[in-house]
Amino acid sequence: LKLVGTVLRSRSLEEKLAVTRELNAHVLPMVRDGRVKPVVDRVFPFAEAAAAHMHLATNESIGKVVITLS
Repeated sequence: LKLVGTVLRSRSLEEKLAVTRELNAHVLPMVRDGRVKPVVDRVFPFAEAAAAHMHLATNESIGKVVITLS
């Protein structure tokens, strides 16, 4: 298994636009139809944001930790 990542901050505007076009063309359709799904570890209400942060600090989460506003 090989995981490769990058950041867009240092990329030119043209490169950022090209990445956005490719994402829209190839990745978002898979998200829309359910072939790719985010992994959500836990969901916290906004009132428990401190608890969400503490949960992240344990490094025991697998996936995203989501804070809801409603």
